[in-house]
Amino acid sequence: VGGVLLAQAALIVGSIGALLPMRPQRVAIGARALGLFGSIGEGARHIIEEDITRWAIVLQLVFALLAQPFIQLLPAVAVETLGIGALELSFLVAATGVGSLLGAFVVAAIGGAERRGLMLLVAMGATGGMLALLGLQRELFGAVLVLFGLGLLHQLFHGTLLVILQVAT
Repeated sequence: VGGVLLAQAALIVGSIGALLPMRPQRVAIGARALGLFGSIGEGARHIIEEDITRWAIVLQLVFALLAQPFIQLLPAVAVETLGIGALELSFLVAATGVGSLLGAFVVAAIGGAERRGLMLLVAMGATGGMLALLGLQRELFGAVLVLFGLGLLHQLFHGTLLVILQVAT
């Protein structure tokens, strides 16, 4: 565990080091005149008025509420459903991480694909199916495979959503 925490700390320090050379961007004239609540209101109006942005936020909220909490529930799944301990739980978490990494490569490879909205909805629906499949697992190996798929689909959903938002705005 200590080595993992040291590796994570090193990655965080590296991330901070990568941010240090960045310089602040100039603020548009009049942007500061809105104030905090004016800026929040302007952002809310933008979300409401822009169809793509509004639906992207709605889908993200649904995904965040219904699909993302699985990772926090893995310890309970490990102990209560699979009857395994901490070592095997680390396999479950690692499978999710490896799937997410592969999902990032998939998103990068298909970034220019057409019909991204359909791809987003398919990833969202497939995530729901994989979560249901996870609930049926009683063996470690099957759970690892399902969690690998969940990690991949999770990244595919988020990556596709970000591409849609970046292209639209």
